[in-house]
Amino acid sequence: MSVIIIAVLAFISAITLGVFINQKFPNKGDKNEQHTPKNKLALNDATVIALAAKQKDGISVAAVCLASKAPAIEVKNKLEALREQGLLYLNIDKNGAEKYILTDTSLISDKN
Repeated sequence: MSVIIIAVLAFISAITLGVFINQKFPNKGDKNEQHTPKNKLALNDATVIALAAKQKDGISVAAVCLASKAPAIEVKNKLEALREQGLLYLNIDKNGAEKYILTDTSLISDKN
């Protein structure tokens, strides 16, 4: 009977140690997946301008979030910064949707 108790305690100790080590030192692959989503676009001026150039009717915060996988507040701040610099202007359509449109219309694609 004591052999079974010792075996069970050893097994529980091994599992507990394994869980502790896994939490303390996660695999490199696990770290990267948590912090860097796949297919994430850099949220820089050029990327946002390129996205806006593809949309004749402008881009929304939600559209940029989907394309870049960036948080909405970060996207909103980026779009507002570009608006303040005069690269985009804010248009509110008849349904109340906010769309940011390029001020340089020569960059806007005619495909849409």
